[in-house]
Amino acid sequence: MLNRVPKIGWIAIGLAYLIGFVFVVGWSSAQPPHHAKIYQSTQTPKEKSYQDISAEIIAYYTKVLACFTGILAIATIGLGTGTYFQVKLARQEFLSTHRPKIRIKHVWLMNAFWYDVPVNVRVVCVNVGTTDAQLVDYGVDFLIIRRGRSLPPDHQFAFRRVISTVLKAGISGPFPDLDYILTEADEIDVRNNAADFYCVGYLHYMDSAGRIRTTAFCRRLVLEGQRSGHFVKVEHPDYEYED
Repeated sequence: MLNRVPKIGWIAIGLAYLIGFVFVVGWSSAQPPHHAKIYQSTQTPKEKSYQDISAEIIAYYTKVLACFTGILAIATIGLGTGTYFQVKLARQEFLSTHRPKIRIKHVWLMNAFWYDVPVNVRVVCVNVGTTDAQLVDYGVDFLIIRRGRSLPPDHQFAFRRVISTVLKAGISGPFPDLDYILTEADEIDVRNNAADFYCVGYLHYMDSAGRIRTTAFCRRLVLEGQRSGHFVKVEHPDYEYED
């Protein structure tokens, strides 16, 4: 538990003890010593008055010095606290500019678009940031949406996986290949432009500050010839974005 106390906390505790010590010492010094009273009893009235004045001056000076030291300690605590938050803010700004950033590089149709065999799709992402990214989890799904209809809100992805992989800056990494089984009716609708075939997904990853970031993508298949095709990006605020 002691290791969890931040350094600024230890500094504040130390300065608090210092203030307490200074006040105790100042208060003790301000009190006339006991032996002085015994000595004063043998002095003349004139000499006793001089001793009293001297003791009062010393006591007053000690109190002022203790108060000044306490104010200085409080100011030092404030200065240390301000410096701590300035360093923390500077570090956050540095991590915001020197961070990983993942985008979807490719979504490929790997085989024929045909209902007789599973449709195989490969998704490739790349870290275009300046630091490593810790991949956390991802989700992918395939949707067949009839023309004139919108993509569903708050979609629950069919393929979801938790992962623990580091993607270094400038390096690409593929998702595991995904398969989707078409029905004959779905294939006919897509070929006749009565419906669209989408590949949608997301990827969660962690930056060096421990913040979770998200890259989401939305791609629509454009058929070429009888069986081949390619995916194009769909600008959709709920499905295509990067944090």
